[in-house]
Amino acid sequence: MQAVERTHVNLVDLVDTFGTRRKVTIFSTVLALSKYTVNQEKFFPRNNAKAENLLKYLLRQIMNPKMKAVVLGGKIKILG
Repeated sequence: MQAVERTHVNLVDLVDTFGTRRKVTIFSTVLALSKYTVNQEKFFPRNNAKAENLLKYLLRQIMNPKMKAVVLGGKIKILG
């Protein structure tokens, strides 16, 4: 499950891919996923991800994504 929990995809796109066959974008951070989701207005209803469903492991906090700051090469980098 750790690999799934580290995967950041828009769940609306993921569910739609079964009908559209379009490739789903995998985002490198929760922040990048959050920006895409808000800009595209593609919000997956939390109550649709049942407790026993794999989707629960893919749910992310989109409106207030957790961010981490690290210093790399003297510059601050925000990680999602």
